[in-house]
Amino acid sequence: MDTEDGSRFTELFEAYAIQVLQAVRSKVQAQWLTALSWDQVDRVMGHAAHNVERAVTRGVARRSLEGLRYAGLDEKSFGKGHDYVSVLHDLEGRRVLEVVPERTREAANTLWTAIPEPQRQAIDAVAMDMWVPYLEATRVAAPQALIVHDKFHCAKELNKAVDLVRRAEHRTLKAQGEETLTKTGSSGFRVGSP
Repeated sequence: MDTEDGSRFTELFEAYAIQVLQAVRSKVQAQWLTALSWDQVDRVMGHAAHNVERAVTRGVARRSLEGLRYAGLDEKSFGKGHDYVSVLHDLEGRRVLEVVPERTREAANTLWTAIPEPQRQAIDAVAMDMWVPYLEATRVAAPQALIVHDKFHCAKELNKAVDLVRRAEHRTLKAQGEETLTKTGSSGFRVGSP
């Protein structure tokens, strides 16, 4: 099959050439292994980004969302600093459904609009952290879905609550002259992830 952009190489050959380029240390090695000229290797490299975009478009067009029951909504940081993307997953199918820049309520809304209404209404549960904008977007987009929080975030919140109680008790006991909780810190009262 010819490529869609008028290249004289097939998509299969370009995919092979890209794999060769990724595996070797230099363009000269890729040129030798693929029997391409220097200019042809350059052209394949230039087409690589376009090929990836086309492959994603074809994959999204073939994607079926029938039977989507359990979704995950999460953020991933990348690069230096706090650059985030928001990600919507099919938890049963173990696949990414949509990725959008930023970690905002608008990003969460955009994720949900990528799923057609009938499929959104068929979702039974959504796993996510306890970030309020994700919760709000999910309650609007899939109000029937049970919201499930992961073990890590539940344990983290429980540890915060235990520490607040320990500190209050320590202050009360200390005011009464009791030093039982002195130097215990919160480490002695940690709740582990189940």
